[in-house]
Amino acid sequence: MDFLSLAELVETIQVPSGREARWPDFAAWFARHQGAFKLREPHRIFEEVTGVLTGSPETGPRLTLGRPGSWTTMAAAPAGA
Repeated sequence: MDFLSLAELVETIQVPSGREARWPDFAAWFARHQGAFKLREPHRIFEEVTGVLTGSPETGPRLTLGRPGSWTTMAAAPAGA
């Protein structure tokens, strides 16, 4: 088994020509494959996929649930936490 270095791995990435898939593209694809999924909320799935693939790293303050029933802000967790 051969392992690639990070640089070699990055060199193997091929970006398809064209444009990125947008909500109408995803909705049409989901409608064609709807029976194959147990999930029934295409917009939530689209938002999850685009958020995971294009989301920003968590480096700033964020909301977290403090005590039950109240939202508080906290600084980003220290590395390794």
